[in-house]
Amino acid sequence: MLLAVGLGLGFARSVVLKVLSSVTGLNTAALALVQGEPVVLPRIQLQEAEAVGDAILQASAVMRQAQFMAQHDALTGLPNRRLFDDFAQRHLSLAHRQSRPLVLLAVDLDGFKAVNDSQGHAAGDAVLKAAAQRLQESVRASDMVARVGGDEFVVMLYGVGEEDALDMARRMVELLSQTYPGVASPVSASVGVAVWGGETDTLKRLNDRADHALYLAKQRGKRQAVLADPEPLGVDGS
Repeated sequence: MLLAVGLGLGFARSVVLKVLSSVTGLNTAALALVQGEPVVLPRIQLQEAEAVGDAILQASAVMRQAQFMAQHDALTGLPNRRLFDDFAQRHLSLAHRQSRPLVLLAVDLDGFKAVNDSQGHAAGDAVLKAAAQRLQESVRASDMVARVGGDEFVVMLYGVGEEDALDMARRMVELLSQTYPGVASPVSASVGVAVWGGETDTLKRLNDRADHALYLAKQRGKRQAVLADPEPLGVDGS
């Protein structure tokens, strides 16, 4: 009888330890899921807990996908304005602390509307995807390209001086002005280049200066890169 009781207690203790181990591991995984961190499941020792673990993994995958979609453009896969602004603000602070150069490029496609009007939105979408890829391939891993609406893109270059930034912008113009497969209408690009002017230069002001330089590039005939005036913009943006 004592032997049977001892065996029973040993078995019960083993079951309890398995339950505690599985529950603790699942709690840790669930907490990581809630905090948006990578989920790693422990070795599940109970068959009943496997379903819970699978559910946590599926929920984690759904959350990762939702987070990606919230921060990226659905058509091109590039970061959207929200993610770009977070990236730009961090690098603006970093440039201030390290006294490093920082450049913002405002990019707009010339002739894009004619593609949509003459060949439809499918052709326009193909141009946007190709343009996004060309932009992505023209920058370094430390830079960021984002689509901020329609045929408008922005690029942030960290640690790049004025001359190098202008060279990169001109290369982007040439890349984006090359023929797009299956597209009859000519498409090119205009780029506004704004160099960070020091600690008083905010992200909004940098954006405004890049947009103003882009406007000048369009006004001067398109298919070119224009450097923004380092002087502060007036109230009317001039």
